[in-house]
Amino acid sequence: MASLSDAQWKKLQEFWVKNVEPNLTKHGHEVLVRMFVNHKSTLEYFPKFRHLTTEAEMRSNEDIRKHGNTVFTALGKLVKLKGNVEGDLRSMADSHANKHKIHLENFDIISKVIDNYFHESFPGDYGADVQDYMKATLALIVQTLTKLYKELGK
Repeated sequence: MASLSDAQWKKLQEFWVKNVEPNLTKHGHEVLVRMFVNHKSTLEYFPKFRHLTTEAEMRSNEDIRKHGNTVFTALGKLVKLKGNVEGDLRSMADSHANKHKIHLENFDIISKVIDNYFHESFPGDYGADVQDYMKATLALIVQTLTKLYKELGK
């Protein structure tokens, strides 16, 4: 996969800082709720959330809100690393593969949910160019996780 140019990284980072970073918890929570509602099988990986059956329960759940913040804080850090993500993803790959038993296809699922959410939430700033940069970044993350899972024998 072709990496982004410095100008493309800068534009993606500006989008992130302006639109996402001011409320990581809100955006991360919304993405997780959408993922759980539309891809119910993803709930099986979260013992704390498994019992939640309705969207209303998910929206009011503090643990989902906290995990959304964790996910989006990590994603923001990866965006700021401008493609140099392997070192930061190594421990996450280990915990997600070995402890949480998260299948790789779930990273594709959340990537699509993130893209759709940004498209709906930031139509003025998430234009075709920024969308392409974000999709490339998410694809790089999934590609790197796939490589790291293989190294772990998963």
